[in-house]
Amino acid sequence: MPVNTQKCLDVAVDHRIQRLLRPVPVPENSGQPSAHVSCIESRGRELERPREEIEVTVKLAGPTVTGGIAITLQQPRRKHPFGQGIDQVIKDCETLRALEDVFSVASCGSLNIKDHIAVVDLLPFTPDKIDNMSHASLRSSVQPSVQAICEKQPSVLVCAGQIWTGETGYEKGDEQELECIGVGKTFGSQGERPVVADIRHGNKGLIAIPRVNGFHPSRAMNYRPHVSVLRQLLILVGAEACGTVRDDWKNKGWMDKLREKAMESETLSKVAPDSKTQKARQKRYSKSLRLVREELVKLLSTSEATTGGSNASYDDLLDSALSEKCNDASLALGEMIPLGRKGWPRGVAGENDAWQEAAADTLDLANGTLPLCESSSNAELKRVVKKAFSTVKARVTVEESHEGGHHTFVDICAVRDDFLTLAVEIESLLLKMQKQKEEQAKSGADVLSGLLKDMKLNPATVNRVGGDGCA
Repeated sequence: MPVNTQKCLDVAVDHRIQRLLRPVPVPENSGQPSAHVSCIESRGRELERPREEIEVTVKLAGPTVTGGIAITLQQPRRKHPFGQGIDQVIKDCETLRALEDVFSVASCGSLNIKDHIAVVDLLPFTPDKIDNMSHASLRSSVQPSVQAICEKQPSVLVCAGQIWTGETGYEKGDEQELECIGVGKTFGSQGERPVVADIRHGNKGLIAIPRVNGFHPSRAMNYRPHVSVLRQLLILVGAEACGTVRDDWKNKGWMDKLREKAMESETLSKVAPDSKTQKARQKRYSKSLRLVREELVKLLSTSEATTGGSNASYDDLLDSALSEKCNDASLALGEMIPLGRKGWPRGVAGENDAWQEAAADTLDLANGTLPLCESSSNAELKRVVKKAFSTVKARVTVEESHEGGHHTFVDICAVRDDFLTLAVEIESLLLKMQKQKEEQAKSGADVLSGLLKDMKLNPATVNRVGGDGCA
């Protein structure tokens, strides 16, 4: 079944990342037999964990061959539906669902975490708070994961977990080589650890493990669910891991800019105590709408003639980050849905006000955008935006209230999807414009090459040039 590579983690995939996505070959007899899952299984039996938990954890750590992609996370949460099998465990866990989505898209459907990718916790079978663990217990808990990764000898290790020891005084050993180094950072960059980790593995000597720095998916899916650039970075990490396995990965400047933006988002979007209230979520949504409007005003008020043609239009649209802002609006609106299902907006006055403001701001954006489309000469963008906001406007209804005023209502699920669809359309437009830009550059280079090839120097001119040059 074909995989849609335009959407992942409920955001539109950056068109530049889309161009990196290719299948990862999985030979039937890939790799040598590996004992890495037995390291995990033995630890589970040692701790006398339930059979179902051991079976699912071992399955996630498979397949039982060397090579391929491995991922390290931190530790399991306290409750998983292990008795219902691995599929339900993945479905029930935001982190595992995110990894499944990322690697399915990054590999164009050729990989999944159940059958092809080893997922190993740095602290397997250990949901306890690290602060409550003795140094000896902590060390014995991390050793199985270190041994498992060394036995696995992955083609690439995605480091997406970190053990936060704080002020416990615990000194990390080899497990530190399996940890991530921070959102947006890369192994091998100045001041960071090298790309390849060398870990001593008993009498087998040093095991070389190529690494890609990731971060725990929960940071994007749970702690910063409204920040789309973090999800975009997760997709890029997946693409880098797949590219490393295929041996065709090349880092580019725009990737570093995306990483920097994700790193900045961690600083700028600290979680406030009231961040999960409906009012706080509505404010985030309304702010995202203002940012969308600001970019639309600039883009739709500028004609292609005044920006220098399609090349400049591509750069303007790319620099506007309009797709990212639409992704953010979709995510921010999506955050409001779970609270709405608890009986709001009609049941509680404060939450009702938040929904009213969200609906009113949505209608204001649609009403302000559609006239811009009518006067804009930017035909391609105008078509996409007009279609989107005509649909959005139809999702909002205004009803007279008994008090003589009015109430504004919005189909929140539908508008969330509308913003996501708009983001996808913008990325498709960017992809088209980027390819046109490359074709124009190639055509110009071919013309110049042809002129140089056909150019013939007059023999007399050659002689004169030669004589004059020696004079």
